[in-house]
Amino acid sequence: MSAAPVEIEAKFRASLRAFAILGDREALGDWHVVERRSVALRDSYFDTPDAALGRQRCTLRVRQNGDDTVAELTLKGPAAETPEGVFARTELTVAVPAGTQPPGWAGLPGTGPVIEALRVRGVTGIDGLVPVAVLRNPRRDVVVANGDGRVVVSLDEVTIEGESYRQRFVEIEAEAGGAPAVRAVADIIAGLSPMRPARTGKVTAARAWLARRRRLAGR
Repeated sequence: MSAAPVEIEAKFRASLRAFAILGDREALGDWHVVERRSVALRDSYFDTPDAALGRQRCTLRVRQNGDDTVAELTLKGPAAETPEGVFARTELTVAVPAGTQPPGWAGLPGTGPVIEALRVRGVTGIDGLVPVAVLRNPRRDVVVANGDGRVVVSLDEVTIEGESYRQRFVEIEAEAGGAPAVRAVADIIAGLSPMRPARTGKVTAARAWLARRRRLAGR
């Protein structure tokens, strides 16, 4: 089996002020804005009842953009810090029909590598996977380029479907140029608007909030 693609990114907790500063700029230092795009993401996350994936710092989601009929099934491995101080993780993605649930994945073309990677992680039966969170994320992407480097700066406003939860993140991901490109853009952004690094991913933070809410409700 060929090596899985690797996602290289930095992630920060952000404010509306940071969104305003970053969203309207035509350049970030010597990185020039070459594209802007907006999406309306609905991310459905799954895990085993005993949180086997979460304990391994892995995530499994089905991502739908707006009313698209085709979604993405993605399994991400645990993040590891690179020498540049950003993070890299394996990422397996395959197209599936929107609204797809685990029992239907085995019969879909292209899902084999994801199902095999789940088996390696100890998930031997995808029918036993359960939903753990549905995140809504209206995202603005600002794509910047410099020479051979190309980086996506995402302004993410994350809510949990049906809950009062809301968090804002700035995510910086390399399309070309790898970890050095992400580090360079992250350093420029840090100088424009102070932000603290996100110690956990978006879904990990959301799951922790839901767990605290359930504990409080049980008192």
